[in-house]
Amino acid sequence: MLNRTTSQILSRDATQAKILDAFTEEVTIRLIEMTDAWDSHAVLLAATKRAQKRKGLLRQELLAIRRERGDIQREMEAIRQGHEQGEMEMRDLKLQQDFIGEMEEFKEKIAENEEEDHVRVHFYLSRGHR
Repeated sequence: MLNRTTSQILSRDATQAKILDAFTEEVTIRLIEMTDAWDSHAVLLAATKRAQKRKGLLRQELLAIRRERGDIQREMEAIRQGHEQGEMEMRDLKLQQDFIGEMEEFKEKIAENEEEDHVRVHFYLSRGHR
């Protein structure tokens, strides 16, 4: 009977040892999984911070580019307006030059007509029609 009791105790101890080993193994596996998850969390947290920092820098760069584009557009508009004004002034000057040229031609024609009239009057007077 002692043998039997001893073997039951040993059998029970062996079963408890197996259960304890299985539990220890399960706890070890879960601990490793949690450690891996924590490491992943730390890595992802650092990556998120870097991404947010980069996002902020890119947003600042985008705003700077938009400001620069706005400045360039305003500068282009000022140049365009100056060019249009210059074209209008050139058209006005061309009109003035054309008018002056026409007046000079008109003046020359008047001078020629006056000479012709003067010659006619001379001719008329010289024929004795006084």
